[in-house]
Amino acid sequence: MGRKWNNIKMKKAAQDKLRSQSYTKVLREILMAVKNAGNADPDANFALKIALQKAKVNNVPRDNIDDVESEDGYVTVKAPTDAYHGIYKKLDELKIKAEDSGLERLPLNTKEVTKESYDKIQKLIDVLESDDDVTKVYHNLEWNEAFAE
Repeated sequence: MGRKWNNIKMKKAAQDKLRSQSYTKVLREILMAVKNAGNADPDANFALKIALQKAKVNNVPRDNIDDVESEDGYVTVKAPTDAYHGIYKKLDELKIKAEDSGLERLPLNTKEVTKESYDKIQKLIDVLESDDDVTKVYHNLEWNEAFAE
């Protein structure tokens, strides 16, 4: 693994850096489009629609697109764990103070259950959360409005 491997490694690192910079620019445009318009719906936010098209042209993976929601004047950004530092750094550069930030596990898919199963699983979750050794409990249960009744 001599010089040839080192050259390949250096070339790949340079390409990755350029790709990362272009991703960051496009993702920042997406974030700003949502923040300025206060709307995360591309059909109602033309700037967001254009930013999403740029992301597609620049081959930004769908998983990297900063799932941005705006509600009651607050913007929530959901992204892969490895994008956390970049997003936080970019917000800092833009002088946007995060009121709260952190890493959270979100399910890629959810499981629909019956009301009876949901109640049993919720009791288990409550028991686990009451344990001092447990800091956070994650699940992929799908919430059904009918369960609230």
